[in-house]
Formats: sequence, C-alpha cells, structure tokens
Amino acid sequence: MDKGYLRTLFIFTTFITLMFLITIGLYYVSLATGYHGLAIPILGGSDDGVFYYENALEIKNGGNAILTSVHVVVLGYVLKLFNTEYVFALKMFNFLGVILFAIISYFLIRILVGRRHILNVYSLFLGMMMLFVSFVYVSTISIIRDVWIFDFFLLCVLLFALYLKSVSPIKILYVIPIIISMILLFSYRDYAAASFLGASLFFIFFNRKNKSANAVFVVTAIIVVLGIYYTLLKNFQIPLVGLSLSDALNYRKNGQELYAGASQLNISLDQPNYLFFLISYFYSLISNALGPLPFQVRGFSTLALFVTESVPMALVFYYLWKHRKSLEYLDKMLLTQSLIWFLFIGVTNDNLGTGSRLRISGYLFILLVFTKVFYMKNWGTKINEKEVLREKKHQVNLKNEV
Repeated sequence: MDKGYLRTLFIFTTFITLMFLITIGLYYVSLATGYHGLAIPILGGSDDGVFYYENALEIKNGGNAILTSVHVVVLGYVLKLFNTEYVFALKMFNFLGVILFAIISYFLIRILVGRRHILNVYSLFLGMMMLFVSFVYVSTISIIRDVWIFDFFLLCVLLFALYLKSVSPIKILYVIPIIISMILLFSYRDYAAASFLGASLFFIFFNRKNKSANAVFVVTAIIVVLGIYYTLLKNFQIPLVGLSLSDALNYRKNGQELYAGASQLNISLDQPNYLFFLISYFYSLISNALGPLPFQVRGFSTLALFVTESVPMALVFYYLWKHRKSLEYLDKMLLTQSLIWFLFIGVTNDNLGTGSRLRISGYLFILLVFTKVFYMKNWGTKINEKEVLREKKHQVNLKNEV
C-alpha cells in the first residue's frame, strides 16, 4: 500500500480514536453525576439531548413527538431499529457524525491544497479542532444534532468548491448533489441552508477567479442592503427559513426574557432607528464570533471559554488579516461562508452558551483557511521549492543518461 494512504489512515484513526475515548469517558462522567449519560450542562443552560431523547422515545413507542428537526425522527427510528431505549446506542449513532466529519474534511482540504500537502494540513486542522472545547463538547458528550449540521454544511461547501473549480461545461450537474446536500442541511437546521445559499450567491456575485470585489465596496453594499431590508422589508420572510427580521428580533427578545441569566449578552437589536440597530448589531456580531469579550467574563465557564476559544480565534483572525494577500479564490469562498453565517447568528442569538455552539459552523471554514495559509507560509513553500529542485535534478539526470 502507498505510504501516503497509510499516513492518511493513521491521522484519521488517531483523530477518531481520541474522539471516541472522550465520548466514552464523558458518557460515564455524565452517568456518575446524575445526567443519565446525556450531557453535563454548562454556561447555565440545560442539555438539549434530554429533549431529543424523550421525543425519540415517543417515536419509538408510537407516541406524539415534538419534531423540531429531522434529528428527532432519525434518533427515534434508530431506537426502533435496534429495539432499545439505551442512550449509549444513540451516542454511538451520533458518533458516526464524527467519522463523517473527518472524511468530508479530508476531501475539502485536498481540493484546497492538492495531494502534495494534504496530509500535513489535514493533521493540523484536525489537531486544531480538538483544541476547541466547544467542538469536542457538542460532538462527543450528548446526542444533539450539531455534528450532523457540521457534516452537511461541509458537504455543501465541498460540492460548491468542486463546482467553482471545475472548468468542464457540464459542471452544472454539480447543482443536483448540492441541492440534495442543502435539503439534508435544511432538515437539520433551516437557516444553515439559507446561510450557505446566501453566501454562495454572494460570493459568485462579488468574486471572479481573476478578480475580487474591493473589500470597502463589499462592506458598503452589505450595510446598504441591510439598511433597506431593516427599514423597508422588516416583515419580509426570508426564503427557506420562513422568518422575517421582525420574527428574528422577537425570537431574540423572547430568549432574553425566558433565559435571563449570567450567560445572556443582553444586546437589544430592537432599536428605534437603523443607526442604533447597526451599532447594536455590530456588537452582537463581534460577541457571537469572539465572545465572551473580556468585560463579558462573569464566571469560570465564561473565563474558560475566553481563554480557550476567544483569545485563540482573535489571533487567528489577526493572522488571516495580516496575510490576506495570500488568500486564494477558494479561501475567500470559505471565509464568505463564515461571514454570512455570523451575520445570521448575530441577529438571532443573545446567549453565550448557545453562541459557543452555533459559531463552530463558522469557525470550521476559518480554521480550514488558517491551517492552509499557516502551513504554506511556514513549511509548504519550502516543500514546493524542494520538489522543484528534485524535479530539475531528475531532468538533468535524464539528459545525462541520453
């Protein structure tokens, strides 16, 4: 077997094994602490896994389940298929999502960097994902739907990248699997599908392979379009999501009242005019992308989140900005996906605990770009130079033999 495939298998197996051990360990910790193997709630919130488990049981036993997403249905039929009510069976099913995550990530990175650098960038990316507590937490400790959202989001972007990269006249056929992937993503989180579609159309409109729109122009366009939507189309329902901006603001306000506590940001977006809305929205956007900010740290949980995620991601953002001229066509597409995602959750979310889960979908694409740029800047260029020298030496040897 080729050494490259063996190394890929080793990286993949190491990641899966570590995540599996964490899953098993946290399962028994959860049992020991009285949370029935589902989760250990943090940041003041309850575990959604309890809701999923209770309604999955309803489906298995023919009762009336509350169907907030297809995940409830899937878990219910898993219990019915294996004729069990064992929580561990659902955790093992959810772990398949972790395996799928590692597989899709590999193919997306291969599109970004090619075969020569895939193994190193793949190792770096999976290693960084394991350092982010929120990602490990939602992927291993409960039976919530998040890891499947990551999978289908990545799959949509992978297929879109293949479409953008293709020069074949039949590239339009990629639209079919993209739509199927979007349907899967929509069934797990509707506004994630809307975010992907919006970001993809946004990127196609503002970018070409040989020319990208000026950043100032793009930001100005976003502010103007958002202003028109806020002032004139506030009650217009966004396709796919089926919600208007007014609905989203009411949802946010109800969440502030219902879940008032230490993890609430308490950022009101229901402002009397667009300027005040824009200021509050920018604050919410930054808080959701990088929160908790230093003055938002209110306890051990938020302090841990600040140290392990807020600070590292702030450094990642700074690094990418510093090396923005190194960004390539597909890199910008990935960052556009992150931008639009944060624009979405900046409107709806006012809770640090929920935000730490939601923002992972945006972090995925940022970290993919970061690992690529960081690797190429520090090692990739040197490897390329060595490959060129080796090829030249090989050509010289061939000439001498002739």
